[in-house]
Amino acid sequence: MKFLQLKQSLSTPKLAYSITGDDEFLVSQAVRIIKEGLVSCFDEFNFVKVDMDNTKTQDYANILNTMAFGDSFRVVVFYYPNAEQVKSINAQLSGLDRVVVVCVQPATKVDGAEIVDCNHLDRADLIKWLNNYLAKANAKIEKGAFDYIIDLSGGDMAYLNSELPKLTAYCGDKTISASDVDLTFTKNKNYFVYHLSNAIDLRDKKAQFEILNTLTLSQNMGEIFMFLGGYFRRMFYCSISKSSDDELANILKVKPYAISKAKQCVTKNKPKYYIDLYNKYIKLDYSIKSGDITPQNAMYELLLGIDAVK
Repeated sequence: MKFLQLKQSLSTPKLAYSITGDDEFLVSQAVRIIKEGLVSCFDEFNFVKVDMDNTKTQDYANILNTMAFGDSFRVVVFYYPNAEQVKSINAQLSGLDRVVVVCVQPATKVDGAEIVDCNHLDRADLIKWLNNYLAKANAKIEKGAFDYIIDLSGGDMAYLNSELPKLTAYCGDKTISASDVDLTFTKNKNYFVYHLSNAIDLRDKKAQFEILNTLTLSQNMGEIFMFLGGYFRRMFYCSISKSSDDELANILKVKPYAISKAKQCVTKNKPKYYIDLYNKYIKLDYSIKSGDITPQNAMYELLLGIDAVK
């Protein structure tokens, strides 16, 4: 089951849930959704987080066989149970009465558990999630601003969850524009990499240096330079490889949409443009690590060198 399906599925809850995935924000949200969906009162009794370090496995029987009090369900959560702990949990699962077991990132399979996939949302699911969020907030948005939020977030749900309330509160009843997003969203590493890489793709020298000048005032240049490496590597692979979007996405650990978008830029600017830029980036990265150049000077040298790339 995908994360987005969890809330609706709770109308017929399972005996146990195994929450797995690489997005810690979604993992925490999945636990919250199960709690809010199944526990309506007496939280201190009907929602139990087991202290994994200080609770013996032989005590699991007592914990799991305690019935719900004044509510339909009692939810018991085990965080990061190891193989031995999961084995003890499995031994207690049959015959539970109105007790729902939740194992967060278990080391091995939980018998009969519904697996909740909390990996980073793909673009399609991220669009669904954002549409749902904006609908609940009664917010209107321009298509360009919507796409901008999706691309800018990089799929970081924690970032979106912190920035969207500011955006919707600021805009109120008016339609959200891309400039509203710029004004309210915190300028994180992904923000600068997104805009700088776009300026490189557009060969917009003025925009490149405006972004870079802003960057020097508020951000760690070394971090931004490092994060740009992912962009240059992606463009390099799309310039030299004949592999499909899905194959390249798997190699580079990005979404197929990012590969499709990158290939469009390669077609427009020609493969040599990105191959030369990637090689220049690699040399400058080595110089930074060798102590021969500062990250700030490396960034300026990289962007100045774009003029020489044909």
